Formats: sequence, C-alpha cells, structure tokens
Amino acid sequence: MFGLLGPNGAGKTTLISILTGLYPPSAGEAYLAGFNVNTEMKDIYLNIGVCPQHDILWDDLTVEEHLLFYARIKGVSPAKEAAAVESSLNTVSLKKFRSRLSKGLSGGEKRRLSIAISLIGSGKVVFLDEPTVRFSPLPVGCDKVLISSLLLGLDWAGP
Repeated sequence: MFGLLGPNGAGKTTLISILTGLYPPSAGEAYLAGFNVNTEMKDIYLNIGVCPQHDILWDDLTVEEHLLFYARIKGVSPAKEAAAVESSLNTVSLKKFRSRLSKGLSGGEKRRLSIAISLIGSGKVVFLDEPTVRFSPLPVGCDKVLISSLLLGLDWAGP
C-alpha cells in the first residue's frame, strides 16, 4: 500500500496520469507490477485498475454492463466474468443496483461504481484518485471503512 498526499496543485493527479499511460513521462523510468511505463504499457494496462478523480460512466449502461465492459477490456476470461462482476458489486455494496442505469445512481453510488470498475480483474496496482469524493449518501466515517476494506481485500457490508 502506498499513499500519495499533497496540497492541491502538487501534481498527484498528474503523476497518476503518467503512471497509467494517460500522459507520457518527460524523463526517467517507473515500473508498475514489474513493467516499465516507457516500454510496456500494454502489460501494465492488464495489471492496473484506475478510479479517476472524476467518474467516467455511460448514462445508458447498467452497473453490471459497466463492470462486464471493463472486465473484458482487462482480459478477464469469459468463464470468470460473472464471478469478477459479483465480487466487485459485493466489495462496494452495489449488488442491489446491478440492473440500474448509471444515470439513475446518486453521486455516491456512481463513485462506488467507479471504484468497483477499478477493482475488476484483480489488478496488482490500483490507483484511487480522490476515492471518497461525493460519498454523501454514506454515514460519517463509512468512506474510511470502505477504503480500509478495499486495502485489506475485504467485502464491504455497506452503511
């Protein structure tokens, strides 16, 4: 586990963007899951999960369709897709919303879907950029319990 802390404008999101291949590095080397970010991004993509600062969801896809889409992108085998989706739904306590279109989710539920997307496929490295932003539907302190559960590999029981 590694936390990247700093004031606004310090470059945390920029660093995540470089390490995940959104921006090319200007100099130096970095390795994720043993792969070089300069030369092995295809391998890195199969071994990372990313929850960006802003949710990137399609209004007309259900929660389950989002997870299936990303499972396929991340190379989850067809035989393991259902289990991967179920695990992600359980981890962020969204199981009862599996058939709901993302446009029908609250802000906090959308954020949990973004976290679930980052976890699908059991990436070796998961980037959570501002993961607790918009967690308004959760009781005070639940956001910390959710993130702690994620780091420990536990399913979250929800509020």
